[in-house]
Amino acid sequence: MPELELFNGTPVSAPHVAYFASLTAISPAGSHCRIGGRLRFVGRARTPRRTHGKCLDRAFGGAGSVVGDSLTYGTLRYQADAMSEVGWTHTTVDSFMSRGVLTRVRTDPHTGLIAVDAIRAESGDSDLWVVALGTNDAGIHPRNRYLDVIRRMMDRIGGGHHVLWVNIYLPATPTRQQAWNSALRDVAKDRLDEMFVYDWASVAAEHPVWLSVDQVHYTPAGYRQRALGIAAATRSLVPSTPIVTGPLRARRPGLTNAAP
Repeated sequence: MPELELFNGTPVSAPHVAYFASLTAISPAGSHCRIGGRLRFVGRARTPRRTHGKCLDRAFGGAGSVVGDSLTYGTLRYQADAMSEVGWTHTTVDSFMSRGVLTRVRTDPHTGLIAVDAIRAESGDSDLWVVALGTNDAGIHPRNRYLDVIRRMMDRIGGGHHVLWVNIYLPATPTRQQAWNSALRDVAKDRLDEMFVYDWASVAAEHPVWLSVDQVHYTPAGYRQRALGIAAATRSLVPSTPIVTGPLRARRPGLTNAAP
C-alpha cells in the first residue's frame, strides 16, 4: 500500500490510503485506456511502471486535458466517463499526490507546468485544459506570489485555449482558501474568454458529508461528485466556440469568473 502525504507532511487518513491504492488497480500503472478511440485518460500513480494506450480520436466533442494533484487522483474512477458524458471524445488526466504548479514530490516526474508539456508530447494539444491545482500551492507559496504562480500556469498552456481552473476548498484554513481563490478571480478577469473558474468551494461547502476527516480530501462519493461537477462546468462555463484572436471580446451573459 503506498505511503501518501500532503505537502506539509501530514499523513493522509487510512481510508484514503486504501482508496488511492485501489485506484492503482485500474491498471498496472494507474493508467487506463478504453481501446476503440472514444476517449483516453491517464492517471499517474506512485509506481515505476506505466502503460500507455493509443486512443487518439479527436472527433466532434474535442480533446480535454486535466492537470491535478491528489484530489484529481481521487476522481480517476469517474473523470473520464464524466467528460465523455458531456461530449468530450478524448480526455487525458495527469495527476499526482502533493503536486503544485511549480512543485512536486520526489516520486512525481512532473510539476504542474511539466505535466502540460508531457501531455502535449504524448497526446497532442487540447481544446480545453482543466487545471485542478492550488490546494498545495496555497500552502507552499506566500500570498504575494499567488498571482505569479497562476499566471505561469496559464502562460505555459498558452493563448488560444480555454482553461477551466477549479478553485480550492479548505474549510480548516478559510483565509488561505479565500486568498488563493481571489487570486484566481483576478487572473481570470485579465484573461476574458480564456480562463474560467469553477467554484468548487461553494459546491463542496453545501455538502460537508463529501469531505474527509482531514478537511482536504473527499470520500469516494465526494470524488464522484467532484468529477461530475468539473465535467458539467466544462460545458456550462466554457464557451463552445474557439477563442477569437485579437482584441478581447466581452464575456457572454451568464458566464462569470467569480470565486470566493
